[in-house]
Amino acid sequence: MENKINFFSRINTNFEVYEASLNGQKNSPLFAFQKAAHEKFASNGIPTLRSEDWKYTNLGFLNKVDFKIKFTPNPETLDINEFKGLYTEELANTLTYVDGFFSQELSIIRESDKIKISSLKNTIIADSTFIAKFKESFEMNHFALNIVNSFSQDSVVLEIVKGKLLEYPVIINHLNTKDDADYLVNNKLFIFANKDSNAKIITQYKSVNDSNKIQNYSYEIYVDEKATLSHYLIQNDNLASHKFSVINAYVQTGAVYSNYTICLNEKFTRNDVHISLNGEFSHADLIGLYIVDGKNYIDNHTKINHNVPNCTSNEIYKGVLDGDSVSVFNGKILVKRDAQKTNAYQSSKTILLSDTAKVNTKPELEIYADDVKCSHGASTGKLDEDALFYLKTRGISEVLARTMLLNAYAGDILSKIEIPILRETLEIQVSELLVK
Repeated sequence: MENKINFFSRINTNFEVYEASLNGQKNSPLFAFQKAAHEKFASNGIPTLRSEDWKYTNLGFLNKVDFKIKFTPNPETLDINEFKGLYTEELANTLTYVDGFFSQELSIIRESDKIKISSLKNTIIADSTFIAKFKESFEMNHFALNIVNSFSQDSVVLEIVKGKLLEYPVIINHLNTKDDADYLVNNKLFIFANKDSNAKIITQYKSVNDSNKIQNYSYEIYVDEKATLSHYLIQNDNLASHKFSVINAYVQTGAVYSNYTICLNEKFTRNDVHISLNGEFSHADLIGLYIVDGKNYIDNHTKINHNVPNCTSNEIYKGVLDGDSVSVFNGKILVKRDAQKTNAYQSSKTILLSDTAKVNTKPELEIYADDVKCSHGASTGKLDEDALFYLKTRGISEVLARTMLLNAYAGDILSKIEIPILRETLEIQVSELLVK
């Protein structure tokens, strides 16, 4: 298979080493999932441009990265102050991972009566129905997900207690340390919002140096009846990282899941967001903003499954491209036959600031019900010349006028962020990127 030999052999060799290190743990239910995931990867390898979901994204660069996979955490004490640019909030609940491993020392749960932290292994033992809730995810055949499922060790389960409203957000830090070797970092996190709960979660990433790490993250999210969960993915890492992120969210009756993905000038980022609206009167928001420059690359693939009647979804993505950067947006809305009274909206807009930037957009609607309201639209172009001319006639320089228009364009997305301090922090970072 094309693009398979180098990367494929490294993954296969690393899995053999990992399996040999487990000893008696090979008989555990957890390793059974890992083994099945690796077999799927071994059968499929790296997707090529002939694959519909990867037709614009060439993964050949993976064969050029000489990486290792860590099976145990770094024993050295980490100074979190080395990681500049992290969003912090004094009273927030914090979960910290270092090179893909959960760090108890760098984590603190302030609202311990509202939040439970446990391992996947213990959760499976305590709740026989847990795996069934995520059955679809474990059966999914996705390149990056197969790898993270193969190597992520006993995953953490973050649970919001039934009926609880979190006063402060949960900040999840993914920190990558400096090392002589390049590593493929794998991490899998389960987020379970119980019935009638309400929480905001911020996920962010930071590397201590410009190491050429491949970062592979998976988030399995279950939003129970009448729960509300807002999930902010802030991707603002170094310019050498290659990041894959797969989110699977299952939204039950009367529940709301909102996903905000903000990607600011990373080298390579592929985001897959899959949402299943499984209960009546459930709702999903997908809000995205990406700003890329140079030769950087961003690929956003989204899918919203309307599985039952009376559900709604709202999806808005905006991008700004400059230099030789490339973006991909593939957004699909699937309305199944029984999903009558569906109301779904999707919009994708991109501004190109250079003649060499490139965007590939593919909005999709697949509708099998007949009583629905669904719409989608996509637009790509340069800054509004009329608005630019108007500002210049008012004595505003062209540079400042362009910056004002770009900030207003991005501000439409940032204004939807419900955490004031996070919104203000991102507004500053985005404004700095948009000064041309």
